[in-house]
Amino acid sequence: MQPSDKGDRRPLRTLTYRRAVLSVAKELNVPTIDLWGEIVSRLAESEVNKTGLSLSEFLSEEAAGGIKKKPDGKKLSDYLLDGLHLNRMGNLLLYDCIISKIAAEKWTHLLAPEMKPDVPLWDTVPRNPPPSFFTFHKLK
Repeated sequence: MQPSDKGDRRPLRTLTYRRAVLSVAKELNVPTIDLWGEIVSRLAESEVNKTGLSLSEFLSEEAAGGIKKKPDGKKLSDYLLDGLHLNRMGNLLLYDCIISKIAAEKWTHLLAPEMKPDVPLWDTVPRNPPPSFFTFHKLK
């Protein structure tokens, strides 16, 4: 693979990195959110099946700019600013994935209504608080 002028941010390179991260996470039994897989599956649902391309071929075409207009209008740039960093739609997808993971794993203690603040909320701080007011909980 040849690096592009933006660094090596081509989809196939990202796919390789994704596979390595998922492999290490599985080996170490670390929970993961496969955001790249989510993005690609949203593109693939509409495109790979319609074009008859394999996922690798689809990503190669996308990287080369060979797939210009998609029937549903979705493309990688709908989720990524520069091939690497998330834009608004990418961040919304990440949020949805995090909330789904919390629900699926039954980590309800991580949902906002269940979380207790570690520091005083701004509207509870008196005008001239004593130093003891800012005694914080130790992280568990």
